Amino acid sequence: MVELVRLNAKNKKSFERANFECGEPALNTFLQKTASQAEAKNLSRTYILSAKSAPDKIVGYYTLTMKEFDTSMLPPSSLRRLPSTAPTLLLARIAIDQEYQGKKLSFILISDAFRRTLNVINEVGGLGLFVEAKNEKMSKYYQHLGAVPLCDDPLNCLFTPSRMKEALLAKSTPELT
Repeated sequence: MVELVRLNAKNKKSFERANFECGEPALNTFLQKTASQAEAKNLSRTYILSAKSAPDKIVGYYTLTMKEFDTSMLPPSSLRRLPSTAPTLLLARIAIDQEYQGKKLSFILISDAFRRTLNVINEVGGLGLFVEAKNEKMSKYYQHLGAVPLCDDPLNCLFTPSRMKEALLAKSTPELT
């Protein structure tokens, strides 16, 4: 099993963050300049997948944080007497270094995010994992994994606990590029 490492003050210099290049400047900059600050301020948590052959090389990362979710964005069939807002976790960022894209590594990141989200929901409650896809291709990828598209914007999706569990049990998934 692959283990992702949480970026923190003690290990932040152990990774070559400056060399990370996913093709999306905002995601590169976040990892290189902001992720450790957000960690130190308890604003988010960033988890890193490193290369087995070079543990300082970052293959990919994702960031989780909390979000107050407006339940009116759910499809009417999903509302079932929910309060107007509910806590969710937010998959704030996810990226794979260009050198490793297309190698079926994205599901490692997403499945780790699912497990952590399910653990939080089990301990303190919550509606699920909210994602704001950057484009239609990403939204379709999340929907393939079981995310429910939201009414306000088809790029916004929610993974419910049951959908995350189903995705974790699935035998194969497409690659995030």
